[in-house]
Amino acid sequence: MEETLRIIQQAIPAIETWLRATVNDEVSKALQADREKRQFVKRYTREETCEILGISKTTLWAWTNEGKINAIRIGRKPMYTQEEIDRVLKK
Repeated sequence: MEETLRIIQQAIPAIETWLRATVNDEVSKALQADREKRQFVKRYTREETCEILGISKTTLWAWTNEGKINAIRIGRKPMYTQEEIDRVLKK
């Protein structure tokens, strides 16, 4: 019994090191995939979105507040993705 306990106690640091490295690698991969995905997402300003949709800024503001189109915020500035604009155009 004591021998088994000693072996387990010796193995714990190695297991901990392996687990930390594995988690770190997986998190790094997930973050990189997220960065790559975001890099290819085309974003439009309010002015560009209004031109694409053929609406005024007032209408865009109202649609955003009503949830008809979703904006993402880059700092304080609302931006609209190509995917969101396409979704609105299909309706």
